[in-house]
Amino acid sequence: MITAAGFELVQIPARGFVRRQPLANIPVLWALARSAIACRRIVRRFKPDVAVGTGGYVTGPVIRAAHRAGVPTLIHEQNRIPGLTTRWLSRIADVVCVAFAESASLLAYPERVKVTGNPIDSDSISRDRASAAAELGLVADQPTILITGGSQGARSINENIARRLQKADLPENWQLLWQTGSRDFDRYKGFASPERGLVVKEFVADLAGAMAVADIIIARAGALTIAEITARGLPAILVPYPFSAADHQTKNAQALVEAGACLMVSDAELKSVDLLQLSAEVLADRGRHARMAERAKKLGQPEATQTIVKEILQLAEGGKGE
Repeated sequence: MITAAGFELVQIPARGFVRRQPLANIPVLWALARSAIACRRIVRRFKPDVAVGTGGYVTGPVIRAAHRAGVPTLIHEQNRIPGLTTRWLSRIADVVCVAFAESASLLAYPERVKVTGNPIDSDSISRDRASAAAELGLVADQPTILITGGSQGARSINENIARRLQKADLPENWQLLWQTGSRDFDRYKGFASPERGLVVKEFVADLAGAMAVADIIIARAGALTIAEITARGLPAILVPYPFSAADHQTKNAQALVEAGACLMVSDAELKSVDLLQLSAEVLADRGRHARMAERAKKLGQPEATQTIVKEILQLAEGGKGE
């Protein structure tokens, strides 16, 4: 995708630390040393005006090399609880952008932290519901539940939805847009039925359009998913991925739960909780639905992309590089 967009891609041999197996980190340290050398060469050749890191272990040697070369640096943390790399880099970065205000107190220099939100395509928020519904094979004026577990899908969520649909239909005149992901599509595509209001897709390329039609979403709690749903004021039922690093998806979802913007169901609870029934209860209670939508929108930061770009350009224009 990067090269197709016309940008240069340079890869480095960085690897992530294995938290529970210390001996497994010996090759990781070797890869880190090789990455540091490679990044110094990249910075010397490319001569950047500013270096931007967006979290993860690959960011570490790149930002450190830029800092040592006198290049202004900015890092962005998308999750509520900063990762190990972000905490380390916050000691040297000129600006640290975060998605959640609570992140600031966990970083080295809170005065360098700016609460920007997570970058999204702000133009997509204004998508028209009627046209988006037509493109997706949905009816614009019917209550709509959107399910997405990401591009690969979420098997535990898919199994929960399938169990319900095997027993009972949706309420009359309601509809469901279900993105199963590539792994499970063949297993669940048979549930598709226009007569029952069930649209099943392997992948929804136009997720912004799907959110424009949706009245509630069932999803994982990745940071960018949360950014999208709060920017739109979309009530949600979030099922955090249980194996995310440091359980960051649960912590992301808790921020919305505390604000009254979503309901959270753990992966372990999916064996007993009916996600579609829970969605129906929220949609049937118009007051509750409206309150969740309002509180979600208060958390949204639709101008995050522009805010982050402004910070980057300010560093580039008045930065420390040659």
